[in-house]
Amino acid sequence: RREPDYGNAQYWFRRAGDHPCFTVLTHRATQLLQEKAEDRLREKLMPRGKWDPFGFVDACEEIAGSPATHPRLRMLEDIQRIEFEVLLDYLLNRG
Repeated sequence: RREPDYGNAQYWFRRAGDHPCFTVLTHRATQLLQEKAEDRLREKLMPRGKWDPFGFVDACEEIAGSPATHPRLRMLEDIQRIEFEVLLDYLLNRG
């Protein structure tokens, strides 16, 4: 997503499959999006209440090139921060 090579990001998410972090990520991202009344984005990122990494990649691609102050960009950055925190917590506590 950062390169930006969205197809490559989706390739790696296909390889990763349904990662154990997705449950916690869904919960934390849902909380944030509900607080900010971002129902449309929540539905895109968590259709049927489950994290969709491809939806997140698509949302990042849609906002690419927008000004750094764009509210949707800020929201996606906050979700990415949560994603990193959840993954780091998983890696540090899994064994």
